[in-house]
Amino acid sequence: MKKNRSLPILLFPLAFLTPGYAGDYADAVLTDAPLAYYPLNETAADLPAARNSGNLGSQGDGIHIGTKRSIGGAIKGSANGSARFDGSGARTTIAFNSDLNPPATEPFTIEAWVKPTLDGLTNSQTPLFNRRSANPRQGWVFFQRAAETGFNFRMYNENGSSQSVDITGGAYLIGQWTHLAATWSGSTATLFVNGVAVGSQTNTYVANTGSPFSIGAYGADSAGDNPFTGSIDEVAFYRSALSAAQLRAHFDNANNPARTTAYEDLIASRSPVLYLHLNEPNALNLGTIGARADGTHTPGVSLGEPGALAGSDDTAAAYSAIAGADGGSPTTIPFAPELNPNGSFTVEAWIKPTINGLGNAQSPLHNRSSTSTNGNGNRSGWDFFQRSSSVGWNWRLFNGSGGTRVFDLTGGPYIVGQWQHIAGVYDASGPTATLYQNGVVVATSSSPVGTYAPKTNGDLAIGSYANPSLNDLGYENAFTGGIDEVAIYPSALSTAQIQAHFANGTNTNRATPYETLITAENPSGYWRLNEAPHDPAINLGTLGSLADGVNTDTREIAGPGLPGFGQGNKARNFDGISSSIEIGNPVGLNFNGQITLEAWVKPDSDSNTGAYILGHGPNHNFIAETSLRIANGLYEIGSNDGTPHLTSFTVTPDLTSGEWVHLVGTYDGNAWNLYRNGEAVSTTADLTGALPVNNANWAIGARGRWKDAFGILAGAAFPDRSFSGSIDEVAIYDYALTRAQASAHYSAGLSGGTPLTISQSASNVILTWDIGILQASDTLLDESFEDVADNSPATIPANQVRKFYRLRFE
Repeated sequence: MKKNRSLPILLFPLAFLTPGYAGDYADAVLTDAPLAYYPLNETAADLPAARNSGNLGSQGDGIHIGTKRSIGGAIKGSANGSARFDGSGARTTIAFNSDLNPPATEPFTIEAWVKPTLDGLTNSQTPLFNRRSANPRQGWVFFQRAAETGFNFRMYNENGSSQSVDITGGAYLIGQWTHLAATWSGSTATLFVNGVAVGSQTNTYVANTGSPFSIGAYGADSAGDNPFTGSIDEVAFYRSALSAAQLRAHFDNANNPARTTAYEDLIASRSPVLYLHLNEPNALNLGTIGARADGTHTPGVSLGEPGALAGSDDTAAAYSAIAGADGGSPTTIPFAPELNPNGSFTVEAWIKPTINGLGNAQSPLHNRSSTSTNGNGNRSGWDFFQRSSSVGWNWRLFNGSGGTRVFDLTGGPYIVGQWQHIAGVYDASGPTATLYQNGVVVATSSSPVGTYAPKTNGDLAIGSYANPSLNDLGYENAFTGGIDEVAIYPSALSTAQIQAHFANGTNTNRATPYETLITAENPSGYWRLNEAPHDPAINLGTLGSLADGVNTDTREIAGPGLPGFGQGNKARNFDGISSSIEIGNPVGLNFNGQITLEAWVKPDSDSNTGAYILGHGPNHNFIAETSLRIANGLYEIGSNDGTPHLTSFTVTPDLTSGEWVHLVGTYDGNAWNLYRNGEAVSTTADLTGALPVNNANWAIGARGRWKDAFGILAGAAFPDRSFSGSIDEVAIYDYALTRAQASAHYSAGLSGGTPLTISQSASNVILTWDIGILQASDTLLDESFEDVADNSPATIPANQVRKFYRLRFE
């Protein structure tokens, strides 16, 4: 198929006109003012950190790239978590540092716990990587061979790609933790597996001089290659060769739940320069039960929002509903008995509602379970609701019999848009329940109905109902606003203590930090909700951060390798199962009529049920949706209000080509139009364009969540209609790009915006191009252009009559 991509150039004798656009791809897009533009090119600074507790401090911090948190780590009897690697190229990388690459004459030890969940492959997995792979090779690397063979430790001395040390041993069991270590004395390397030396070799070695230290896959020179599948924990690097006895002690300590010395204290006593616990949670618990109550921020939680504490730059989390009080995204904390005591307890938080209480009341804190999936069985535990501002807050405690409430306290009023300090105190000695707002008692009761029954299963949730898999629908009663400094104490705090907390939080000249005051009173759970935003998809369009997205299970890959994207361009790969980028439903993206959806895609498969490249909705009853997708072997751009309004074009050639494809779908007020690689391939007249969708989100790589998508937390309903393949450079406009604009964008990506350049030499004009076939015409009519049998550069003599020139690409 012929593709005429460059803008025509008009040449007169001794005079010329340049193309109307001369920038790269991003400039071409931004010039046309999209509301949202996601280059999907986030840098390491935008990704979550792996904290180093070794002597290097923050210089040894790593970056998690696609790494997931695993519940449970290698240390028996500890709730400390670990990092999980899914075999996609996910990795944790630490920037090159000379302390992690000492001269070859100096000793070192590298150590980690690994739990492979897949047997070793021919293209072996790499749990630990510190090698410069470009010839000649330097540094060292671990490989996971077959289970009966064991692990392989290699070192290099700049002898091409040949290794100078190659030790293999230590059979392992799939799905079980294995302790790995290698020591270098300055001349001899020894491999240890589960505290036992399995091989030793003496040779020369050249330290890595520039590549990053990487966990889970290669970190440089084909980054992401040889990906490990499983979990990794407690990675340490020492500037000394630990003894066999020391390494055996590490192995024995980790396997002894009755240890007298904490594993991390034992490691710290050896003075590692790098020590990564790899237990970074989404929502860190500073309470007494530690990591067992670390939580998870579900997609849709907004982090880094201004916090509640006066005079402090500490941040908070913000929550929202997709529609009304439905479609929530909570922060969930796994069940722990210490958070659900039989005796007295206190619940405390700072809450800033940004809308008034609705009839289907918002639930900022939810710790209730029931014996039925619809929440109407025998209820136990407690919950908070936001009633109307004139009524206040409602705290309910249950007795395990139907929906009967032991206590049902309501008090306020509150002010929308302001932080309120809320506390509920249950004193089992009475029993008495008391509700506080801003340090003042607003409701109390000593007349229980039955006996309070703490719940015995199910997540604690902040921001809406808890996990639907544990008998409470995850989408309901979503709170809209900020929440900060949530704490649960296994005691009944006094009025004086509650008042002191409120006074401290509102005092810009506090003598004691707020967090110090709280932790001194030994809460079981204390969540500051001050985590930095994670896995963002940053919007460069005119709506700015209002339309930022959040990545879920997407994988970083190389983007289109075309001149218009520059060096190091990145894209995201979607697995067709759990991957998505959720954007939310900002007001500026909820419009009707004209629209443009644009993206570069490399699809892996066709889905008869639909694979969404970019879409808004559907809404809860499936009568409002706008999308660019693949369905039934076709690219489709259109909307659906119960009746499809769309135009389409075959996707078949693109499924096997392995090439990136530029798609632009528009509605111009009269018809839906589809452009593929800058060329109009389909148009269908229609009176219906983009549709506003008031109760569903936008998403990349999947359908957007809708208000009744109650399975989102259990994976039952979201991501839905997932895309399999790669996506890059996504944009949304509230008008229809023209064919010329779509073609100009493609041309800018293909060649950097100036595929055909002009210069003057004496009285002649010189045309230069890097790709494509030169065409010429006396007019601007497409059918009048013909190939010119010239190679670049071409000389146009001064006496030539007027001509138009352009490039054709096969």
